[in-house]
Amino acid sequence: MSRRPLPPTFRTLGEVAVGVVANLKKAPPMDVELIKIEPQNALAVFTTPKALDPYLAMVRKEIDAFDADISTAKGRAEVKSFAFKITKVKTYLDGTGKALNDAQKEIPKKIDAARKHARDTLDAWADEVRKPLTEWEQAEEQRVAAHKSAIARIEQLGAKSQLQISAADMRAALDELNSIVIGPDCEEYEAAYGRAKEIAVFQLGAGIEARERYEAEQAELAELRRLKEERDKKDREERIAREAAEKAKRDAEEKAAADARRAEEAARREREAAEAREQELKRQAEAAEQRARETEARVKREAEQAKAAEAAAAAKREANKRHRDKVHRDAARAIEGIGIPSELAAQVVDLIATGQVPHVAITY
Repeated sequence: MSRRPLPPTFRTLGEVAVGVVANLKKAPPMDVELIKIEPQNALAVFTTPKALDPYLAMVRKEIDAFDADISTAKGRAEVKSFAFKITKVKTYLDGTGKALNDAQKEIPKKIDAARKHARDTLDAWADEVRKPLTEWEQAEEQRVAAHKSAIARIEQLGAKSQLQISAADMRAALDELNSIVIGPDCEEYEAAYGRAKEIAVFQLGAGIEARERYEAEQAELAELRRLKEERDKKDREERIAREAAEKAKRDAEEKAAADARRAEEAARREREAAEAREQELKRQAEAAEQRARETEARVKREAEQAKAAEAAAAAKREANKRHRDKVHRDAARAIEGIGIPSELAAQVVDLIATGQVPHVAITY
């Protein structure tokens, strides 16, 4: 397979770097404002080791050749202008490198987009090529699933023999089972259909036989229960009637006895009431007599108590008088002891006793 020559923009980085260096060596000194990197050389300049050095050497050459007298205003202006030119070179190189870096960042996105387009296209083509096989596999899967579902249905019908259902329901399942035709339509599953149907028919046959026997036994038991319930009902009705008659007789006897008891109780209550009235009159008379005796005794007792109280009060008064007279005599003698005559001392004590002397009192 022949190789086509690469276009100029696809030259190797080394080739570009060599060309750039050769051109710089031949170029005369240039003003720093005129430094420029051609777009087709930018990637090589910024990715080849030392490819940027010739551009920096040009700036350095201008710096070394620059000479200004800063003692003059013109010299200082030239220094300021020259420094600004160097800054402009820095800004230009940095901006060029940044623009190149931003452009390189888009390359992975474009590659990923191309990869996705290739994957999607080839996936679609692969699906297109495989579509007939996929459709056949889906149809085959559905065909096999249909056979398996039909065989499972046969097995389900046979399993009804184990359920607690009536013999009629089992016969309906057997009729459905017998309606299933085993033949060429069963394809490679014909033997499986046959085995499943044979087993299911046997299961349902045995289940129907057992269920019919069970239902017959249950019917017989139901009849026996019905007869027993009828007998129990008749016995219960006879017992109720008998108990009702006995109760009516017992109620009548109890009512007569209750009436007799009520009459006897009324007579007894009447006798007791009369006796109670008589006893109450007797009690009231006795109470009146008792109250009269108590009143007489109380009056006598109160008179005796009043007499005794008066005697006690007189005795107390007499004792108090004797005690007061003694206290007065003792006080008078004490006053006499300081040279006061007895009559005058007695008068002083009387004045004190009667409260006629302020702030002085006798303690008895």
